[in-house]
Amino acid sequence: MNSKYKGGVALDDPLRAGPLSGLLAGFKEYWKDDAKWTGYIRGLKGLNVTVHKSTSAMFRLLIAGEYTIAMPALLHDVIEEKEKGSPVDFVKSAPPVISAQQLGIYGKAPHLNGAKLFAEWMITPEGQAAVAAVGRETSRKGVKSKASVEYAWGDKVKPIPIVNKSFSEDPRKWLDANVKPVWGELSNPISPKQRRIFVFQWSYSARRLIP
Repeated sequence: MNSKYKGGVALDDPLRAGPLSGLLAGFKEYWKDDAKWTGYIRGLKGLNVTVHKSTSAMFRLLIAGEYTIAMPALLHDVIEEKEKGSPVDFVKSAPPVISAQQLGIYGKAPHLNGAKLFAEWMITPEGQAAVAAVGRETSRKGVKSKASVEYAWGDKVKPIPIVNKSFSEDPRKWLDANVKPVWGELSNPISPKQRRIFVFQWSYSARRLIP
C-alpha cells in the first residue's frame, strides 16, 4: 500500500457483503496465504480510509474530486465515464475477481409466464446484445461487451472466481469470522478529500488524473 494516498481513500464497507467483500473472498482463495491476506486488509485500513455503503455513490464522489482513491469501482461505470471524456482510466493491479451473474423470477410475480418469457429472452443472443448495448457485461459466449474483463485485460486474462463455498452460502457469517477480526471497528468519518483521482476496482482499478 502506497502511503502517499493516505487520507484520500474511499472504501466500500468490507463487512457489508458488497463488492469489496467478494474481492476479499476471491483473494483469500487465490493467494492461499493468510499472512498476505491479512496484511492486505490491514494495509487498506492503514490508508486512513472512509467507508461507504454504495460503490456507485462512492464513484460519483470520486468523479466529483472528493477522493484520491475509491475501491472498488464498477468497470462499466469507469468505461462510461471514459466515453464521456472524464479523465478516468482503470489500472490492472491484479487479475479480475469475478462472480456468477444471476437472473431470478419473483415467485409471486403478477405475470409469472411473462416473467419466464423475459428470462428466456435475456439469455438469447438478442437479449445479451441488448445488455451489452446499455454498457453492461454479458454472460453468453459470442456476445461481446465493452464492460467485460476480456475488454479490459485482453483475451488471455485468467480471472479469479469467487469459489469460497462458505462465503457464497452465508457472506455475513464468513465476513464476521474472517474479515471482522482483522478489520476491527472503523471510526473514520466520510469527508471531502483531495482532487487527484485514482480508482482501484475489485476486478480492476481505475485512475483519474486532474492536473
